[in-house]
Amino acid sequence: MIEVSVKKKFRNVHQDFFLNVDFEVKNREFMFLFGESGAGKTTILRMIAGLETPDSGMIRVDSEVWYDSSRKINLTPQKRKTGFVFQDYALFDNMTVRQNIEYAVHGRSGQGKSSHAGLGKDKKEFIASILLATGLEELAFQFPCNLSGGQMQRVAFARAIARRPSVFLLDEPFSSLDLDSRNKMHEELKQNIRDFSLTTILVTHDYSDVFKMADRVILLKKGEIIDTGKPSEIFLAESRENQFVLQAEILEISRNESANIFTLLIGGNVIKISVSESEAKGRSAGETIMVASRTFHPVIVGREKS
Repeated sequence: MIEVSVKKKFRNVHQDFFLNVDFEVKNREFMFLFGESGAGKTTILRMIAGLETPDSGMIRVDSEVWYDSSRKINLTPQKRKTGFVFQDYALFDNMTVRQNIEYAVHGRSGQGKSSHAGLGKDKKEFIASILLATGLEELAFQFPCNLSGGQMQRVAFARAIARRPSVFLLDEPFSSLDLDSRNKMHEELKQNIRDFSLTTILVTHDYSDVFKMADRVILLKKGEIIDTGKPSEIFLAESRENQFVLQAEILEISRNESANIFTLLIGGNVIKISVSESEAKGRSAGETIMVASRTFHPVIVGREKS
């Protein structure tokens, strides 16, 4: 069981506000933190991992307290049993795939970097099982510079799993992958989590990630939890109220004589919409937003050719 109850003054690109969250994650649960950019999702992961310190509160994993402001407990990241997958993978370029994983195994036990020859039988077998589970056996002696984006993602997963984490933390792990690679990695990650019985928290703002993988989702807005539950309970309820809600990327912001104009990418379509001053305030090109409409009359016009 992961228990998180923390507060922190938080600054995103638009404004200052207080991050104030209180939630639990059950053992072996796949929990998602979902919300717009700047909602505080990544900051929560970093506080759990010990990379940032809350202003106050408590973080407890099973019976071990990782942070408690009232008791002045704040374990270092090295003492917290986390496996963290960063957006940029953060692999060691001068190490092979296998060496990256070996380093994580030894780093977990505090022994530092070691050669394959120095590994005990149990650790060799554990590393072999990780390479097999993540499909990296044939790439074990390759360096990251020779790998594709999807392959580097697998190495990042494998290295995090190698720490035998109590909490598996993933920050937008699919953001740099194309659609086909993303869909494949969804299935592989779910299988890895089952194989290694991981309790997982994943940050995303992508609906497809949530619906394909999440057991439960926490919906965040400006540092506050506004809803939590199964994906269908959260997002279909939202859709019934607004008829439909879509994720869009702002490509361009302009203004004509009477209104602000947003050029949006929704799926594979580029559209322009007029927005009010309050809606436009603080927005910038490249940001991902949610747009809603009360009218939607879908017509199936054919099947996409592969």
